[in-house]
Amino acid sequence: MNSLFGPLPEKYCNIFLVLSSFSLFIFALFSILLLFFVINMVLKKNTLKNNLLYLFLLTNSVIMSFVSYILQRLLYNMCKNN
Repeated sequence: MNSLFGPLPEKYCNIFLVLSSFSLFIFALFSILLLFFVINMVLKKNTLKNNLLYLFLLTNSVIMSFVSYILQRLLYNMCKNN
């Protein structure tokens, strides 16, 4: 049982580092997309009602990617400090 569920060596902490970097990239990408979407909406004076679903999905993506980044960073630091 210990070989299946026991602690892993410290080199496996790099998985969290890679996932944290990927989450930061995705967060930046969705943030830029949200910014372009809002600017495009303001310049074209589109009604919010038509684009509410897209705005909700992009905002949700930004929030979830930021949460993912923070969680991966936290897990990496916990793994390194152990």
